[in-house]
Amino acid sequence: MRSISCVVLLLAFLPRVFGGLVWDVTQREIHVPLGQKEVLTEFPFRNPNPDPVEILSLQTSCGCTLARVDKKQIAPGESAAVHVRFDIGNRKGEQIKSIIVKSSDQIRQGLILRVWIQDPVSFSEKEFVWKAGEPGVGKPTLVEVHSSARILGVESLSDQFEARLEEVKAGTQYRIVATPRSTAGPTKGAIKVLIADPGKRSVILRARVEE
Repeated sequence: MRSISCVVLLLAFLPRVFGGLVWDVTQREIHVPLGQKEVLTEFPFRNPNPDPVEILSLQTSCGCTLARVDKKQIAPGESAAVHVRFDIGNRKGEQIKSIIVKSSDQIRQGLILRVWIQDPVSFSEKEFVWKAGEPGVGKPTLVEVHSSARILGVESLSDQFEARLEEVKAGTQYRIVATPRSTAGPTKGAIKVLIADPGKRSVILRARVEE
């Protein structure tokens, strides 16, 4: 799968004129607001050649991405577009989807859809790390709330660590501070962040003292 992705990315950044179809754009970057269910976009192209070109196939990188073309036979001088729909589902963060267009002029054109899906809650750090023997001072992570989600509290899942929640800006920004009870030797633990949101109930942050 990794080699296929590398090939697709390489194709997407090649010059847009191939002696066949000419593409207005081969990569789209879209930021998605919270609550959006799907992404709809298109990749326009035209046939500048004296002969017609046929679209033979459209291959997407996953089942959550669907692609269709206006018409399969593109006459000389005619324009069309590949229409793409990406179903967001429960996905979060950066998503990269590809479409490979195969045409009768023997060209395989790669198209890239890059989508950023905003998470209801984000953390500046998701792991707290101390070195054995260093002072066991508390370490923070900044929590940003981007939706109607609410931070209900924090809970240490290990006796080796303590955690406290501080409100920085009412309802939108918090600070979680984790503190080891001892840094005398290696140990591991976890901190649960309790969240009120339909799509997310909790987030686990890792804490450890290492050699």
